[in-house]
Amino acid sequence: MSNKIGIGVITCNRPEYLRRLLVSLVQCESIIDELVVVNDGKPITDFDLSQGEWIDNKVNLGVGKSKNLALRHLLEKKCDSIFLLEDDIVIKDKEVFNKYIEASNISGIQHFNFAFHGSDNYLPNGTPAIRLKVEYSKDKAVCFYPNVYGAFSFYTKECLEAVGLMDEEYYNAMEHVDHTFFISQAGMTSPFRWFADIADSNKYIEELDKNHSGSEIRRDGKWIANFQKAVTRFAEKSKINVTGPTDVFWTKSKLLILSNKLKRNMEKNKIGVGIVTYNSEDYFKTLYESLPLAKINELVVVNGGNHYRENYACHWIQHNTNCYPAICRNDAVNFLMNRGCEHIFLIEDDMIIKDPSIFEKYIKASEASGLKYFSYVSTSWESGEPGNRTPRLTVEYTPEVSISFYKNMCNEFTYHHYTAFEDTGLYDTQFRDPFDIDMAYRESLQGHAAPFWWFADVTGSDELVCNNPVAVSRLQADRPDGSREQKIQEQWQRFVAKHGVMVNQIQDITKDKALQRLIMRGKNYGK
Repeated sequence: MSNKIGIGVITCNRPEYLRRLLVSLVQCESIIDELVVVNDGKPITDFDLSQGEWIDNKVNLGVGKSKNLALRHLLEKKCDSIFLLEDDIVIKDKEVFNKYIEASNISGIQHFNFAFHGSDNYLPNGTPAIRLKVEYSKDKAVCFYPNVYGAFSFYTKECLEAVGLMDEEYYNAMEHVDHTFFISQAGMTSPFRWFADIADSNKYIEELDKNHSGSEIRRDGKWIANFQKAVTRFAEKSKINVTGPTDVFWTKSKLLILSNKLKRNMEKNKIGVGIVTYNSEDYFKTLYESLPLAKINELVVVNGGNHYRENYACHWIQHNTNCYPAICRNDAVNFLMNRGCEHIFLIEDDMIIKDPSIFEKYIKASEASGLKYFSYVSTSWESGEPGNRTPRLTVEYTPEVSISFYKNMCNEFTYHHYTAFEDTGLYDTQFRDPFDIDMAYRESLQGHAAPFWWFADVTGSDELVCNNPVAVSRLQADRPDGSREQKIQEQWQRFVAKHGVMVNQIQDITKDKALQRLIMRGKNYGK
C-alpha cells in the first residue's frame, strides 16, 4: 500500500532561514511526493522558487491560517502522511520522515511534534526532559515530553480528516497547542502534557533559532497581547489553564488508552503480559525466570524505579523519575494494546508463576463466564490461606472451568480482556494506593467484572501462581511525604468525590442475586 508523503513549509520574512531549510530538503527529493511553501510575508524574489509549489499570501494572515493553507493543499493532493515545518527548521537526516511514519505505524499515534524548538523540554542540566520513553521495538521508540512546539509536526490524513484543521482565530500563537489538544481528546495522539515525539529526534532535525531571537512574530509589538488573547481562547475552549502546573493535565485529561480510534489491530488469542517492577531486581528476576515465555506473545516490563543490572529478553519501559503503580500499569496496557493483544495479564514483580498453563486457564474462565476481569485472590482479607480458600461462592461453568468469588481482592496478578480497557479506560493515576479498587469498581459498573464484593478468581489459582515468600511490600511502608495511613485517607476522599460513595458503603448483593447475574452473564456472553 503506497504512502504519499507531503511537506508543508510556513515562512514569514526570513529568507535566509527558508533557504537553508529548502537546501536541506534536497536530500529528501526521492522521499517527498508533494512540497508546498506558504509565504505569509513579503514577496520572495532573490532565489529560485522552482522547488515545489508556492502560495503567496497577499496580506499577512498569521500562522493558523497559513498552516491550514498548507494542510488543505496536501490533503487535496491526497497525501497520507503530512508534515508541517516552520522556516527555522533544518533537516539533518533524510530518514526523519520515515522515522515518524514508522513510529506512527507501530504505536498508533497519529500526531507527533518535534520536542526541541526552544528550551522548555530540557532539564536544567541540559538533558532532555523525557517524562516517559516507550520502546515499541528494538529500533523504534517514542518519548513523551511536558511541553509542545509546532515547528515540525506530523499528521496522518485520517487524523486531520477526523479532527479537522487548526482554529484560525489563533493569529500567531497557540494554534498548535489547541490543535494537539483536540487531537488528544479524539484519542489520536497521547494525552495532553504527555506530548509525543520520536526518540532522538534532534539527531534528525535542527532548529536555527534556539532562543527565538530571529522570530518575526515576536518582533511584532502586539505579540504579548496576541499571546494573552490566544491563551484566553484556549482556556475557554479546553477548560484548562495551559500555564498551570504540569501534572494537573494528566489527571484532568481523560486517561486515554488510544483504543480503536488509533491504528491498532487486535489479534485473536494474542497474549500480552505486562510486569510492573520497582527497585527489586531480585524479586523481578525470580518472576521472570518462572514465566512460560513460549506461551507469551508480547512481554513488556515497566520499571518505575532504579535501572537494573542485567538485560532481559523483553520490551522494557524505563522511567527516569519515580513513578507509582497506576502510571506504570497504564504504560504496560497501552503498549500491549498497541501491539494487538486480546488477553492482557498484569503482574507485580513479587509473584512467581507455578504452572505454565496459567494464562490458558484464565482465558478459558473468561470465555466460559463472560467475565473480562479476574484477580488472583492472594492475601486478600477473609479469603482463607493458600490451598485452603474460603470463597463466598463457587460456580462451575463447565466441567473444566470453575470460578470462585471472594469478598475482597488483591492486584498482584490480574487478567483483563482488551475490551474491558477500551470501555472502562485505564487506571486512574490520581490514586497512588486504591487505583485497583477504583478500577475494579468501574469494571463492575460496566458489567465486565463480577458484582463488586464478589471478586472473581479461577478456582485452585494457588496451584498456578503464588506470592514470592521472601518479598516485602514497598507500598505499605511509611514514605517521605507522610505515612501510608495519612496519605490513603486523602485517596479515599478522592474516591468519594469521583464515585459519590465511600468504598465500604458500596452496596453488596445477596448470594442468590450474585449467582443469578453470573449465570446469566455466562449464558449471554457473545450474544
